[in-house]
This record gives sequence, structure tokens and C-alpha cells, in this order.
Amino acid sequence: MNTYKQRPRDFSYMSFIKSQQCCACEKLRLLNFGTIYAHHAGPHGLSQKSPDRTCIPLCWRHHDRNSTASIHTLGKRFWLVYGLDRNALIEELNARYDSECGRMAA
Repeated sequence: MNTYKQRPRDFSYMSFIKSQQCCACEKLRLLNFGTIYAHHAGPHGLSQKSPDRTCIPLCWRHHDRNSTASIHTLGKRFWLVYGLDRNALIEELNARYDSECGRMAA
């Protein structure tokens, strides 16, 4: 019996996230550092990604593993360094998406 549970996918939401300002740059009042990535920031198991509706927008500097300022390098400290509330940010982005795209909240 296969107990693997596939995570919910929402490609439209991820496209929306990629059109937003990097949340770390926005907090620091900086311009984006290039391309925006949809980073899966929600809770997840080892070697798994969280649902697409937990994505946040990050520029390469705040996402790339080779940057000392990135979420992949800083890990859980990322949220403290940039003064961001992960859950509040995810909720805000979902509400903005639902409002701008005329969708009902799930």
C-alpha cells in the first residue's frame, strides 16, 4: 500500500508569487536583486516541499544557496534576521492573491 501523499499544487499562485516584490528586500526597502523565486516556506518533512500556497517571493540574493543572506544559508534564522513573521506573511500573500485574482479563500 502506497502511503505517499502528494502535496497540493497551485501553479497559478506560484506565478502570482513570482510577480511580487522579494519579501526580504521589501522589509529592507531595497530594490529586487533580479529574478523572483517562489520559495516553499511552509512546514514540510525531510526532503519534501510544503504546499504551493505556502510560497513566498524571494530574489536570488535571499534565495540562492550561494548567498550568505539567503533563506537556504540562514535556515530558521532568516525570519529573525529580516524581522519577518512566516505565518503572517503566508496569510497576507494568500489574501492578496485571493483578492487580486477574484478567488474565494479556501
